[in-house]
Amino acid sequence: MKATHPFSLLCPALAVLTGLVLGAGVCFAQPPPPVRLGDPFQPGSPPTAPVPAPQNTVPPPAVQIGPPQPNATLPGPAAPGPPGVEPQLRVGEIKVLGNRWTKERVIRRQIPLEPGQVLSLPDLRLAEYNLAKLGIFEVDPLHGIRPTVTVDPEGDSDFKNIIVQVQETQTTSLLFGVSVNSDAGLNGSVVFNERNFDLFGWPSSLEDFAAGRAFRGGGQELRIEATPGTEEQRYAITFREPFLFDSCYALQAGGYYYDFAFHDDYTESRLGTRITLSRRFGPHWNVEGTLRVEDVDIHHIAFGAPPEITQDAGAHALVGFRAGVNYDTRDSIYRPTQGVLASLSVEEVTGDYTFPKLILGGNKYWTLSERSDGSGRQVLLLRSELGYAGSHTPVFERFFDGGFRTLRGFAFRGVGPNDRGFEVGGDFEFLNSLEYQAPLLANDHLYGVAFLDTGTVERSVEIRNYRVAAGLGLRLYIPQLGPLPIALDFATPISKAHGDHTQLLSFWIGFIH
Repeated sequence: MKATHPFSLLCPALAVLTGLVLGAGVCFAQPPPPVRLGDPFQPGSPPTAPVPAPQNTVPPPAVQIGPPQPNATLPGPAAPGPPGVEPQLRVGEIKVLGNRWTKERVIRRQIPLEPGQVLSLPDLRLAEYNLAKLGIFEVDPLHGIRPTVTVDPEGDSDFKNIIVQVQETQTTSLLFGVSVNSDAGLNGSVVFNERNFDLFGWPSSLEDFAAGRAFRGGGQELRIEATPGTEEQRYAITFREPFLFDSCYALQAGGYYYDFAFHDDYTESRLGTRITLSRRFGPHWNVEGTLRVEDVDIHHIAFGAPPEITQDAGAHALVGFRAGVNYDTRDSIYRPTQGVLASLSVEEVTGDYTFPKLILGGNKYWTLSERSDGSGRQVLLLRSELGYAGSHTPVFERFFDGGFRTLRGFAFRGVGPNDRGFEVGGDFEFLNSLEYQAPLLANDHLYGVAFLDTGTVERSVEIRNYRVAAGLGLRLYIPQLGPLPIALDFATPISKAHGDHTQLLSFWIGFIH
């Protein structure tokens, strides 16, 4: 019996990925990274042994789900058959339990199993992994709470029902924060975020609002952000549908207003919208196309500014068409310890200016050592980025580097071509960084880092002034302040160019409540 997943209307079958048999048409699943028997369960790495189900849930089945083997299947009950051929279990009915708000289709599309399909151990594990990574279900390793996908042992039939048990978690957040960093100064932040939004979940009564059913349960994301600050202001609204029409495609759309004063040289204001349509190819590849429409205003230009800045004064209309491809095998978004993140994007911009823009970047993470329980990981990070913009690129679209995001040891936008002390940016950038991270406390809340940042920004495709800076830093993780750490980096340039602005300390401190 052939699986007929609804995604198969839009997505081709993707065969076997890293030894995991995926269902026909499944193009979204992430295969779990290799783990050792006994590793603690985390959202970024699936369990290798059963974890006790939460209270008031279906008890673990008699069939044990151990470490999967490639293409492993569950043996069926003893039954007459050809000599030497062991019967196989097949999928019967898939039952979803515990989803009070979340629509069933949001859960089912994460399960690479269909009725009639041969039942395999890797598929059960993969389904649990996918559900845990959604971020809309409870995951508490300490108390053994997580999404479970188990086999109902009842009955002697070769067709076994699959029990999917989830426990919904809080997905609506209203965050108030304050951050200060060496690049953008002091910022306040108010963010509303709903990770299980439903654009079409209109309420039928005021009771739906009171009960929390309105606009909830569709697996979409809505984010509204207001970030006023001393040097930077940012206001944005973003909507994301990760499975457009239950397909391999994702849609993200949003509008924003951005205002930044650059060292009193000039102020840049942007009002615009971006629409991105992307498609997944297997567990790691993603291609996307983005349309951006912006109104960019350059104003409050400092007296004595060079022509490269003054000639771009005023309001300008831009329309950009961007194509990109991404490859991501990281084990975590916020604290990766292994894997690769690579991307290539090409954009053609038209409007009041016409120019191309190309950016190629990649991060590679290695886990050098870890404790027996998987904590205390020492990580080596190699990061590189290459950027090119056409010769007619205006100053507000050029490359500027320096600061804690690019070249530590140099001031924000302190690296690159300048004219009489005014930073005018370049059409070519090449950045490379090597960083070593090691835990300083047993609870993994404090890390030490040592790094070497190198790179350059040039007016054209050449390397004339290659900068090098070395330094040490700290990363302090405070769970109450959110997933990002307090970052303090001390760096000193080893090689610099005339006119560069150096900076000993780069930092980022944030608070979210």
